[in-house]
Amino acid sequence: MDLGTTTVVIAGFAFYKGAEDVVCIGKKSALNAQTGLGRDVMMRIMHAVSGKRKELQQMIVAQIEALAKEILESAGISAVEAAIRGKTEFIIVGNTTMSH
Repeated sequence: MDLGTTTVVIAGFAFYKGAEDVVCIGKKSALNAQTGLGRDVMMRIMHAVSGKRKELQQMIVAQIEALAKEILESAGISAVEAAIRGKTEFIIVGNTTMSH
């Protein structure tokens, strides 16, 4: 997942028989939901410092969960089925501010 200032991009992969058999099950991207509180990083930092840090976090967590669910559903996999099959892991990258 690329957690960008403007855009969030997520790709889902299924690992079969170990790491040697990897299949991309879907990709999704969307405008970062946090842009509702500020289109640039500096505005969001200002909101975080002024007490809206939790709100910013909840916005992006909800968006990540929704995008992941969309990928699973488009691949015909329910979230419960994915949890039963094995671990679900996310690797998130972004600039230092977005990561925090």
